[in-house]
Amino acid sequence: MIRVSLLVFVILTPDNMTRSGSLKLLNTVRDVTKTVSNQLKSTIDKTVDRLSEVTSQDPDVSSILKGPGEYVRSYGYDYHEFNVTTKDGVILSVFRVRNPRVYNNRSIPVIMQHGVVSSGFDFIANPPHQGPGFFLANMGYDVYLPNTRGNKFSSCSESTHKHFYYSSFMEMAEYDLPAIIDAILSRTGFTKLHIIGHSRGTTVTFAMLASKPEYNKKIRLFTALAPVVYPDLSPAWSILQSIMHELKGVMDCIGYSRNRIFDSSKVNDLSFGLMNPLVCSIGGGVLCSAMLNVGMNPKLLRNVEHPRLNSSRARVYAVNTPAGSTVQDFVHFFQVIQTEKFAKFDYDDKPACYPVDKTNQIVYGQSTPPEYKLENINVPLVVFHSKDDTFAGPDGVAKLRQKVGKLVVNGGWYYIEKSKWLHLDYLWAMDAVQLVYLNVLRHLRESDKLEDGHVRDLDELFALYQTDTKNYISLI
Repeated sequence: MIRVSLLVFVILTPDNMTRSGSLKLLNTVRDVTKTVSNQLKSTIDKTVDRLSEVTSQDPDVSSILKGPGEYVRSYGYDYHEFNVTTKDGVILSVFRVRNPRVYNNRSIPVIMQHGVVSSGFDFIANPPHQGPGFFLANMGYDVYLPNTRGNKFSSCSESTHKHFYYSSFMEMAEYDLPAIIDAILSRTGFTKLHIIGHSRGTTVTFAMLASKPEYNKKIRLFTALAPVVYPDLSPAWSILQSIMHELKGVMDCIGYSRNRIFDSSKVNDLSFGLMNPLVCSIGGGVLCSAMLNVGMNPKLLRNVEHPRLNSSRARVYAVNTPAGSTVQDFVHFFQVIQTEKFAKFDYDDKPACYPVDKTNQIVYGQSTPPEYKLENINVPLVVFHSKDDTFAGPDGVAKLRQKVGKLVVNGGWYYIEKSKWLHLDYLWAMDAVQLVYLNVLRHLRESDKLEDGHVRDLDELFALYQTDTKNYISLI
């Protein structure tokens, strides 16, 4: 506020203005500033009071605000959080969730890799009888929920990574996911693990396996939920794509690209006004659920009487959603859409004020960014997709199948026929376990039996699962 006052004073006081006039103007500005400050403080106090009221009504919101660990432990699960530092100096938080009733030293590690503006928390944002991360922990797996660069659970040292926010899924595939895999294998003593990717989580995994073939031998099974390699966009999103280059230039020049975007925990971010626990408590969360639905597919509005998302859960989602990303990540996706090539970032497609002195020739030794060689991938694959998914639509998924179809395990290509099954339903739909994760579990176990020659007794695990969720409606 003081800097604003001085700026106004300097602008509005010419050299010939009298000292008394200057003082009057300064006093006026101070009075206005004081009034605005008082009003702002009052608004913040009221918001905090209202937020406290909301959190007291929902114990999950209250515990999540204290941290993911508080929330996970409140349901009786073991939780551990650790950091992984990449080769280029980025620090990534990884959440580990285990069910102490079924975990043992043979529990196989599973990575659940989040999508764009998302976080590892989204896999456990629903309660244990609906949350996919909890479900796999109940089935005896050692569940890891990593966070990639650009979201609120990642950080860096300015001295080691000067241009932290000038990155995209290319850096995640080059640095983040390999570091996460190596750290987990080192901690557990396993030589292989499972990966379940959602949305951009599949993008990063496909890119890593294509560009770093040595990591193929570290993966038991790759499950791709709503794979985004050749994205389909609805007309509404295509409009944004058509102006993205100009929009990025504007944001670069005003400094927005040098910050995290779409982070609802930042009061100066647009998403804060749309997705936060207070806003999402209005009308039982119907408003936020509607925004999520429209964002996933503007052409489809769900029947309010039969929502797939639990509207009352919206304020829980809003604590960590959206979790942030970078402008460059979006630009990279739009480059893929425009060229119809799954390729590395095009450094020649950038605004004049881009601060990093990079060109395709400097970085790649050629005038165009190299395509990811999907033929380098050699891991068993399971794929889930649906008709109404704006981001992983039928055309893009069909093109992906032409490239990697031979890797799909027997019966491992799933087309979800449910009407209006959208992009975030893999995370939060109330029937996600029945429609998706029971089949995911089947393929994980088949893979484990091939690798190890045995699997744990499923009836015993389901019995424990029902016991652990006795306060909820059983799914089995």
